[in-house]
Amino acid sequence: MTLKPPLIDGRTSTDIAEQTRRLLCHYLSGAPHYWNPRDDGGEAGRALTGVFAHYCGLVIDRVNRAAEKNFLAFLDLLGNVPVPPLPAQVPLSFLLEGTAGEGFSIAAGTRAQAEPPAGSSEPLMFETTSDLWVTTLELAAFDKTPNNGLPARDVTRLILNASGAEERADKQEGIFDQAETFHFGLDLAKGRTFPENRPVSLFFFISNAKYDSTGEVVGPGPATRVVWEYSAGATAWKPLLVEDESESLTRSGSVQFLVPADFTRQQRHLFERKLFWVRARLEGPVNPAIYRPAPRLKGVALNTVFAQQAMSMRNEVLGSSNGNAGQSFTAFRKPVLPGQRLEVLERQAAAGAAEEAWNLWQEVPNFYGSTPQDRHYIVDRSTGEIRFGDGKLGMIPPSGTRNVRLGHYQTGGGAAGNIAVGQLKTLVAGHRLIRKVSNHVAAAGGAAGETTDSVLDRAPRALRHRGRAVTSEDYEDLARLASGDVARALCVPLINLAAQPCQVISTVADEEQGAGQVSVIVVPQTSDSKPLPSRALIERVGEYLRRNSLATTSLSVVGPLYLRVNIEVHLHLASLRFDDRVKRELGAAFAAYLHPLAGRGGLGWPFGRRPHDSDIHRLIRSVAGIDHVSYLSISLSADERPFGCTGDPVEAIEATERFLICSGQHSVITS
Repeated sequence: MTLKPPLIDGRTSTDIAEQTRRLLCHYLSGAPHYWNPRDDGGEAGRALTGVFAHYCGLVIDRVNRAAEKNFLAFLDLLGNVPVPPLPAQVPLSFLLEGTAGEGFSIAAGTRAQAEPPAGSSEPLMFETTSDLWVTTLELAAFDKTPNNGLPARDVTRLILNASGAEERADKQEGIFDQAETFHFGLDLAKGRTFPENRPVSLFFFISNAKYDSTGEVVGPGPATRVVWEYSAGATAWKPLLVEDESESLTRSGSVQFLVPADFTRQQRHLFERKLFWVRARLEGPVNPAIYRPAPRLKGVALNTVFAQQAMSMRNEVLGSSNGNAGQSFTAFRKPVLPGQRLEVLERQAAAGAAEEAWNLWQEVPNFYGSTPQDRHYIVDRSTGEIRFGDGKLGMIPPSGTRNVRLGHYQTGGGAAGNIAVGQLKTLVAGHRLIRKVSNHVAAAGGAAGETTDSVLDRAPRALRHRGRAVTSEDYEDLARLASGDVARALCVPLINLAAQPCQVISTVADEEQGAGQVSVIVVPQTSDSKPLPSRALIERVGEYLRRNSLATTSLSVVGPLYLRVNIEVHLHLASLRFDDRVKRELGAAFAAYLHPLAGRGGLGWPFGRRPHDSDIHRLIRSVAGIDHVSYLSISLSADERPFGCTGDPVEAIEATERFLICSGQHSVITS
């Protein structure tokens, strides 16, 4: 816990006003300026005293902040700057007009907007992050054919188009959960040109599987290869070269390919129409590290590309350099997202003549390693401030008029960008043949910038671990740095929790057997009643920790074990007319209070802590209309039996003292 420094001056404005009145009585006690101690100076005296006290209070507040400001300046000297806001990302789908005969390109940076968030008048702007070729082909059929001889299943309902996708997106299918082959049927409407050698982008909306304690988590292994083929005749299938950003259909992303010249229509028994077929199948055995538990496929769409909540600005002139040391300029919009280009107009010799040209300067975290010839600058992303060197540490921009500019930068970010499904539907500027744009899933990843309190809490930890995991606290700190989605982390040494979730260290032999083993439990930042990390988050944290820990460490990253808290309470009400309201409010209060991250008055529940009777009695007293409690019972239950656990799962999980609680089934009986 970070200790607050003591106040240099603890007086308030009220204290200053009272002290001023006493001093006036003391120094004006004699003639000719006699001040009656029982008099407050009248209306004018009270006003002047109040104004004086107010401004003194402002000065004292500034003085009290000196310790914090000096500490922040020290942390900034060591490179600990606040993390800027993060932009949300979302797949954006484009729907063609029916009159479109040929495909066309949508350039990266194409803008779409959503309605302004609450309290703002400016719409939320999103920009595509890469180029997209909008194809004239349509996704018409989709099936899964198990490799065990069972008949194929029609899963065309998972095809997402611009109408009705919001209702179907919640129906999911396991990817390769039975080693199936996926078949995608493409069609070409009459009057449209066959897009030979043109790209086609199939976007897969994939929900990553959650941590499951009932099965052993297999460590990273060789990737299972997904083979893509296309129909080249009545029964012929040929290899299809694809560019796969979905990493073998394990995360959301597009699979792109060029339409082959011999792409032919073929009729499958499951569908009566002849279509252009593309199929995906596994080559060799399924690697359980990738497909167990299987990721869930929420849908497939054509002409879809990622967009992020950002707005690009180009050739924005920041000002004129006067040749002095330590100059600073500020971007018109803030925050400034990573990837900006800062340019300075400089005079340089060329073929015996002096010419002016815009030279690109380089961003650095500080000037401590800069020389007088280095074109370096520092950017504060939260405020948009850009600082240059003093001629000794970093070059000074040459004097000139309007000769400092940002050639390109992006601004945006924040939690407001996490918009709901279907909110991104207005194309700001695009092709005339685009009929509609839509987001089939909610945007995610947007986060506010780091607060001062967060910097004061994080930076001292960073000074301790210096980016290397050695102690248990280091592993926990670095796990939170690995991803903003990690709300809490707990390091458990000497145990492999992936193989033995319920193991505890009880003997010296257990310690010797676990030498070199380190497990980290991560809890995601989510409002779910039972927060469990996804496989993607587990892999991301594991990768980051392995890069920053000892090579001899055997690391496992897992999710927490949960025990549900079930409450039965018998109440006597002040009046029976309160019955429905009391039951409703108590149910909501129990669910909120028992949330592992936001419960217990916003403090959350520590690992291994279960609620006591006094906790629940205090909560019940906060609901109006209850006379007294005649009976209270708190019991624990487990949703599943963890892998390798023998005996009663509740007792085994509770014995680990590293479980988290969540809300269970509650019974409120009134009389």
